[in-house]
Amino acid sequence: MSLTLTDVERDPTGEAAEEMKGSIEYGWNPRSITISYGATTVRSEDREEFLAALEPFEGLDRPDATTSD
Repeated sequence: MSLTLTDVERDPTGEAAEEMKGSIEYGWNPRSITISYGATTVRSEDREEFLAALEPFEGLDRPDATTSD
């Protein structure tokens, strides 16, 4: 789940408002709240195959999380 709050007027440099100018033409709101979500599922008939495919990775250290920022 992801939540994004946008208010370009809160940027004292004016850079956000400048970047938003082109987007307003497409209907983007310079003050908005965006909620996004996603889900990944495995069909029940594919569950065993999925679990078997994960076995080589069991016990490995997970990489550090990253963000798109």
